[in-house]
Amino acid sequence: MNSLFNQVLYLFFNKKCDIPIGKKKGKLIIPKIISDGSKKIKFAFIAGFFDADGCIFEKQKYISFTQADKKFLMNLSNLLNSLRISTRPIYVTRKELGITYTFSIRFKALKIFLDNIKVVHPDRVRRMNKLKNMIER
Repeated sequence: MNSLFNQVLYLFFNKKCDIPIGKKKGKLIIPKIISDGSKKIKFAFIAGFFDADGCIFEKQKYISFTQADKKFLMNLSNLLNSLRISTRPIYVTRKELGITYTFSIRFKALKIFLDNIKVVHPDRVRRMNKLKNMIER
């Protein structure tokens, strides 16, 4: 991609979506354009975030989100719950690099998640399809 496109995209996220410049911990929010948007927009936002900070555990039939910003993760969990994708409570993990927060999708909501969250990363697409096939058996 060219640098002009990247700059325009960067400014759009900063000015229209309130995504902060620089360090984001403690400053991340779900933009109003997303929270007030249609289901399709909300699902697309979740898919983009999942592509970056989501985890798929095929053998355990488990999907989770991990983030250093607990408040943002709570808001993301609430967004998912509002879309009938129920989540488990957030828990803390202490690692060498600091504290992270994680929640997972409840098993009964996995099919709804997998049917509606359309990721683009090829490995995630493959793994989500594999998980979907496993839970539909």
